Amino acid sequence: MFLQGLYYHEGTSTDKPEKVRNKKEFIGIVADRLMGNYPPEDAARAVFKVIENSVTAGEVEDIKSVLPAEIRELWAK
Repeated sequence: MFLQGLYYHEGTSTDKPEKVRNKKEFIGIVADRLMGNYPPEDAARAVFKVIENSVTAGEVEDIKSVLPAEIRELWAK
């Protein structure tokens, strides 16, 4: 994923993670970076679902534990 971000999305290894503290800000960032006409909240939920299906339950819980509560609510239940 890191390499994909570097190659396809013009990221650099010196990019610092953005500190997003609430759902509105998070969805705004997702909307700004989406390609196509997808609802940003649906896109975020889809990515969370892919992550959930790709890693162990323990890793999912680790990821959720570092997300702000409002963003964690987007995670499929």
